[in-house]
Formats: sequence, C-alpha cells, structure tokens
Amino acid sequence: MAAKNESCERVTSLKVKAGQMAWELEPECVPILVGHDGLRLEQWLAAGQAQVVKHGAHRIVYRVDLPDRAFYVKHYQSPHFARASRNLVRASASRREWRKVREMAKREISTIRPLAVCERSERVLVRDSYFVSEALTDSYPLDEFLASHLPRWPNETQAQILRQIAQEGARLCARLHRAGVWHNDLHAGNILLHVESSAPDTSRAEVRLALIDVPGVRFSGPLKWRRSRANLASLEAGLCKWFPLSLRWQFLKIYTSARDDITMPSISQAAIEIKRAAINHSHRVLRSRDRRCLRNNRDFRRLETSHGRVYSFCGIAAAHLTALADHPERLYRDGFRRRADEENDRDMVETTLDVSGVKTQVLLTRYRYTNWFEALLGRFRRSRALVAWQRGHALLARGIETPRPLAMSEPRGRWFARDSYLATQRIAGAVELHEYARQLASKTTLLRAQRIRQLAQSVGALMGRMHAAGLSLRHLNVDRLLVVERPEGVDVSVADVGGLPFRRRDSRTIRSRDLARLTTATNALHWLSRTARARLLKSYLAQFPLESRDWKRAWRQIAS
Repeated sequence: MAAKNESCERVTSLKVKAGQMAWELEPECVPILVGHDGLRLEQWLAAGQAQVVKHGAHRIVYRVDLPDRAFYVKHYQSPHFARASRNLVRASASRREWRKVREMAKREISTIRPLAVCERSERVLVRDSYFVSEALTDSYPLDEFLASHLPRWPNETQAQILRQIAQEGARLCARLHRAGVWHNDLHAGNILLHVESSAPDTSRAEVRLALIDVPGVRFSGPLKWRRSRANLASLEAGLCKWFPLSLRWQFLKIYTSARDDITMPSISQAAIEIKRAAINHSHRVLRSRDRRCLRNNRDFRRLETSHGRVYSFCGIAAAHLTALADHPERLYRDGFRRRADEENDRDMVETTLDVSGVKTQVLLTRYRYTNWFEALLGRFRRSRALVAWQRGHALLARGIETPRPLAMSEPRGRWFARDSYLATQRIAGAVELHEYARQLASKTTLLRAQRIRQLAQSVGALMGRMHAAGLSLRHLNVDRLLVVERPEGVDVSVADVGGLPFRRRDSRTIRSRDLARLTTATNALHWLSRTARARLLKSYLAQFPLESRDWKRAWRQIAS
C-alpha cells in the first residue's frame, strides 16, 4: 500500500532533462510521464484521462487514470516573482514533498509512494513544480470514507471497521511520534484508508492507514508530550463525531502503551488535556475560516459593479446577482411585505430566488439608516447586512441553527451610505417563540407538556452551543428565537444574528449574567415552569463536557 523503507533505499532515482523541465523519477516511469516537452499532462487532459481533484490559488491536484496504472499529479504554481523568489533560498514545494515522503519511508512510516518530481525554471527561478505519486485502488481519505462509504456496510461490520480504525490510528500516531515526525495539519482528510475487502456484504474487512499530504511535516527526535498532544488534538477535533467515547479511550490506551519513550500523564488526565486542546484547535480553525464568505471560492462568490457590491452563495443565479448589485430596491418592492422592526431601522419582505435551479422562498431584509449622521458614519464602517452575512455563516459553521444567508447587497453611495440588503433562506413552518407559546395553548395537556419539555431541551442546547462558540447572548431576546415543530421534536434556531457579537473573553460569571438576562426576558412566558427551566439548564450545561454539570450550583449563580 505505502512506500516502505526498501523502496527508497534500493531504487535509484533517475535525473532527466526535457525542454525546460528537470526531472527526478523512478526509471520505470520515464516512458509514462516524460514527453518531448516535459510532463504529458496536456495530452492526458485532452484525452480525458486526467481530471481535477482539488483546485486552489497556488496548487492544482489531478488524478490520471491510464490503462495500466493510476497516479496523482500535484501542480504547484509560482506565477509572481515574490513567491517564485522563495525558491532561491529553499527547495520548491514539490521537491520538499518528494524529500519528505522518502524520508518518512526510511523511518518506516506508512505513506504514499513517490514516483517523480519535476521543475520548470525561468532564469533560475522555479515557476512550476510537479509532484507525482501512485494512486491506490480501494483507498479513500478517512473523512470521505466515514461520511460516504462506511454507511453502506452492515451495522456489525461498521462497528468492527471503526474499532480497527481506532486501533490502527493509535499505532500509526505512536510510530509517527516515536520516529520524530510532526505533521502540522494532521486531520482525517490527510489520512488514507485502504480497505482489503470492499464488498459491502462481507462480514469482515481489514483496513490499513497511511499518511498523505506531507508538505508541512517536520523531522526531529522522538516527540515530547506537548507536541504529540497537539497532533492528537487536531485529529480528535475532526473524528470525535464519528467515534464514541469508548473507542477514543481505546485509542488512547493503545497510544500510551506504545509511547514508553516519554513521560506521559495518566490516561484520564491525557484525555482531558487532549479534549481541551481539541476544542481550542477547533475554535482557531473556525476563526481562520470566518472570512471565507467574503472571498471567491467554491462555496461563495463576490461581485463588484459600478452600483455596488454583492456577496452570495454559489448557487444563486447570475441574473439575481446582477439585480441585487445594481437595483436591490426593485427586488425589495416586488416582494410581499412581512414586517417592520420596532425601531423602524429594519424591515423585510418575502420573495423568491433561484438557488441551484430551484425556486426558493427567502426573506429579504432591508437595513435602513434612520438619519443622515448614521448614513455618513456608514461610509467608514461595515454595514449591518455585511455583519449579519458574515456572522450567520460563522454560526452555521459552528453548528448553531440559523436561517442560511444566501446573498448580501451593499449599494454604493457618493457621500452617504445607502440601505443594505440581506437575503436569508426562509425556514418552512418557523414561528417566533411568542407565537409558538400561543399555539401551545390549543393543545391537549399531555401533548403540551411533551412539547414544552422538548422545547426547553432544544433552547438549552442552542444557548449552550452559542456560549461554547464564544457568542454573546447579551442582546438575545425571545423575539429572535424561531421554533419549528416536527413529529420527533422541536427545533429552535436564532434569527437576526447581526447584533450577537463574539466575546473576547469568556468565564462562568459572564455566562451566568447572559443567562440571567435571558431569564428575566422570559419571565412573561408563564408556561415556562421551573421544571422546564431546570431541563433547559441541564441541556445547556451538557454542551460543556470539561466543566462541572452541577446544575443546582449554576441555578443559584444565575438567580443571584
């Protein structure tokens, strides 16, 4: 499956020059990869034998399927002088990955098999570099396998595969750290899983794991606990939703028993440290991605015109984007009036947008400036629609339910800022909490008690996730909570998230103050009994696994 020690020791790489391309590759790959002008990539693309797997600003990954073998080609680009000049003082990205893969094989770490490295130079500067590695059949990135392929197997086989993944993952991490290999981005997408038996009706299957995508790997002596914990935390952050606590405990037992080369804390203390580090790692990753909705990428689109600026979800039709950028007030006037804010600075209409070819009901909100001074200040700060657009996607990335923002428009004014617009997907059947309370009055006593219990648990879980994500609940009121009743339970989401900022610091005291304010705001809800409030608090505390769940102590702190 993976490159072994002897593969890099016994096979002597061959250096070849073809046009502007300088090669270092295995001798058997020369007739396959090397053409008259260099790499045969254009020929494979024209014949339909190559397809793009990943596409980024500076790297493109292709998969090439030939009749007798398959492999991946990573194309690293350096079109600008500043980026290309770095290659004067260090090796190119492809050369570094080539060397690191071979070094990992020497240290007996399962990884991909490198086939070739190729560099194209212009006046001493390496402008393009290519790294070619072998593709393996019945192999998938671990996150893709868990999300898409594992559910096809029988339940008992799924449990067996998960147990094998936990065991093999622990042994791989232990070998990795004992060998002094530190991966700066160790997550499920960078671990390749190979299934020995791919038939879903097979009762047993053997799995093997290997490390891929190694440009950020660093080599040293055996890793101490601090750096090992950072690697395990980044792995835990992405896999905890698939692996139950028992398998994570088994993973840690196997890992600690294999790491007798360093001093480690007890298993229970190590589990707590890894969980805390995993939470912090997840927060850092999410904060780094919060600005993705403001750039052009595979999920979002940015459009600048002479009339204004638009950020949108990629599924929005181009005609709607142009209309939002040039004349959003026309789309607003054509909609059905929904309601106006009490302070008369926000109102909304119901309309439809073409989202991925489907007519979708949306709420188009207009954020208004109530006087000329606010409109003047709006020229120097972000509009409320932009804040709500970015914060809405930040909440969705953190698993907090809110209407999905689909598009945002900022018309351009000459001296004063103009009204901004935000289109959010309408949640079918959603009503405000006060309206849902009135609906509960018409239900039978037994059904009303059941729905109140489900509602309290959903509201508590929602507020717990918001606090765990660092979101302030100071400006949260019951009018912003939307309720959807389903046969199996009650779903709660939060609307108008532009006024809910993220806190710079967090503590139990601050959380208790937020909950006390919300408790005061819900005193008018007479149907929310003390029992329902206790259930709400218990559901809230369940979102903080590393903290005390003494709900009575938290109750007294909120009441004070």
